[in-house]
Amino acid sequence: MPPPDGAMLIAPIVPVRQAEMIDWIARADAGLIGTGPLPGSLVVIGKRDAMVRESWRHGAIVLAARPQSCTGRKSWDE
Repeated sequence: MPPPDGAMLIAPIVPVRQAEMIDWIARADAGLIGTGPLPGSLVVIGKRDAMVRESWRHGAIVLAARPQSCTGRKSWDE
């Protein structure tokens, strides 16, 4: 489960253009960190409730994002 706020991995479960994902991520007041390790996924920083609400509307799931598995870094601050 993702944290109440912080880094999250957004993974589409239906085909979607990345520009559309970035648009609704911005509407959820989340910040884009970069691409995730799964095809089409993005790593963001934001509030879980807002991200889950938007992700269900747009065919994506929200997962906890770990720096090591998403970027190879030991922390988000590196």
